[in-house]
Amino acid sequence: MCNNLKNVELLCCNANSINVDQGSCDAVTLTQTLKYIENVDDAFIEAKRLQKPNSKFANISTLWNFLGSTVLKKN
Repeated sequence: MCNNLKNVELLCCNANSINVDQGSCDAVTLTQTLKYIENVDDAFIEAKRLQKPNSKFANISTLWNFLGSTVLKKN
């Protein structure tokens, strides 16, 4: 979806050690990440390290158990 955008770079890497220059990102997102890593604090520290001043941060997580038990449940 974003692969054709010149100003977007998608990375798949360790959330605690991202090979990107400090203060170089206008926005940082963690998508389906925090549930699956041992040290959440380190991931937040790394995300903050990447951000430019006044940049945006978004954590995107889906509560699959909640969706499966309430929305998809037949009455």
